[in-house]
Amino acid sequence: MIYDNLCNFEKYVSLNKNFNDVARFLAGNNIQELCNPRYEINDTTFALISEYNTKNISESFIEYHKKYIDIQIVLKGKEQLGFCDFESAKSLTFDDEKEFGKLEGVQEFVKLEYPKFAILFPYEGHTPQLNFLDSSEHVKKMVIKVPNI
Repeated sequence: MIYDNLCNFEKYVSLNKNFNDVARFLAGNNIQELCNPRYEINDTTFALISEYNTKNISESFIEYHKKYIDIQIVLKGKEQLGFCDFESAKSLTFDDEKEFGKLEGVQEFVKLEYPKFAILFPYEGHTPQLNFLDSSEHVKKMVIKVPNI
């Protein structure tokens, strides 16, 4: 996992051939004002915008993906993001059609609040949408899905 400030995203463009397009998308839009549920960045990479209230960790689970990298950016509000490494977790299920699996394991946590972002690579467990300091908050978030190539 990478956790950094958006002003530093350019440092990571060499990690995936689609990250250049992501960098142009981020720089070319006022991302905090985007309101459509989906934006196509290129033929294989897209951004999803959602709004929700954060929740208690007891209402959540650790998820992971095999084919996609998640770039998570909270646009409004704040949340806690849990993360764990796949090797120390137990895989419970994986749905190939939905590209989504569940893990059980011990997590560490970071605060996601604009302009911070997190890059979560395939097989990196993560629990998004968590209350920060046990307080539910309304959040607007962008998740950019990038194929791991």
